[in-house]
Amino acid sequence: MVEKLIIWENFPIWRHILYNSKTKEQFIVFSEEENLVKLEFYENYKNKNDLVLSEKEELIEWIIKNFKSWGANLFFVTDRTPEGSQFIKGFGGFGGILRYSFLSNDITV
Repeated sequence: MVEKLIIWENFPIWRHILYNSKTKEQFIVFSEEENLVKLEFYENYKNKNDLVLSEKEELIEWIIKNFKSWGANLFFVTDRTPEGSQFIKGFGGFGGILRYSFLSNDITV
């Protein structure tokens, strides 16, 4: 579980919720495009599966609304400092600090 969620204040990712009118399934798609029509995923599946865009918002706004329900603290970084620029280049502007220690040798692939 993530204790501290760190995100760039201008994080450029959008969260789209697509609804399949035939199967009643929902798909969540993340993209750098606000306009979903430009996405290859949408173009490949909209006609075959009757996908309809039911909701879209910036991912950062969705995180702001929901982070408390995960028990996390939210921190913003800016690209106007050397540390912030390094975080954005190194982690893509999104990262977290785990609540519990984690040993990589505990993972089986």
